[in-house]
Amino acid sequence: MNIVFDPKKSQSNLKKHGVAFEAATIALLDPLALVIENLNANGEASWLLIGTSDLD
Repeated sequence: MNIVFDPKKSQSNLKKHGVAFEAATIALLDPLALVIENLNANGEASWLLIGTSDLD
């Protein structure tokens, strides 16, 4: 999987949610991650992922 992200958006996400995209990309590759549909997405296709990352 090739994951590309905007560094400015990553900084914004870190401030807003406490998670940097660099750490989130590790969780995306977690083979034991749980992925469920976000039922509160207001008609938008959205998924929630719970996975682990060894990055802080």
